[in-house]
Amino acid sequence: MLDGLDEIINKNRNISLSFVKGLHSKLLDGARGMYKTPGEPRKVQVHIGRPGDGIEKAIYIPPNPFLLQSLLDNWLSFLSRNDLNPIVQAAVKHAQ
Repeated sequence: MLDGLDEIINKNRNISLSFVKGLHSKLLDGARGMYKTPGEPRKVQVHIGRPGDGIEKAIYIPPNPFLLQSLLDNWLSFLSRNDLNPIVQAAVKHAQ
């Protein structure tokens, strides 16, 4: 089992950055990208689009890698809130 998952589920603990990094590492194990830096935020800008197309034709451009740490911190802070309607919070968690 993924380290920390039982703590989150059974002891109602918040999701931590180390848990997210561990999950990312497990997800990439045996997948494309497994030899890059699983469990660590990327350091270069990437985009999703047709092979050979540049970023200007991308169908999705993820956040700039220099913003990832602050965006992850913000997301984790949001995940730990308990003052929102759980259905609304789950929808936002999923979308993010």
